[in-house]
Amino acid sequence: MADDLSNRGPADRARIDVNQEHEVRYWTKKFGCTSTELRNAVQAVGVMADKVEDVPQETKTLKPLPPELEPFLTRVVWILDLQPR
Repeated sequence: MADDLSNRGPADRARIDVNQEHEVRYWTKKFGCTSTELRNAVQAVGVMADKVEDVPQETKTLKPLPPELEPFLTRVVWILDLQPR
């Protein structure tokens, strides 16, 4: 995704990139959750915004990943979501 910081919303409104701080701010405001809850929901269901929005509040409060695993998981989820089916 191109980083045009003058654009307030994410470039692809269907996906959540938890590695981009401006996207985390956008999605946490939209969903009314914390950044940790957003990351946990993405961890649980993937990067698609409609799936994250449907995650029950209990799931969003899962124990977060260790920080050293988060970049790896984000890449794996991204690769799996973009592969042709």
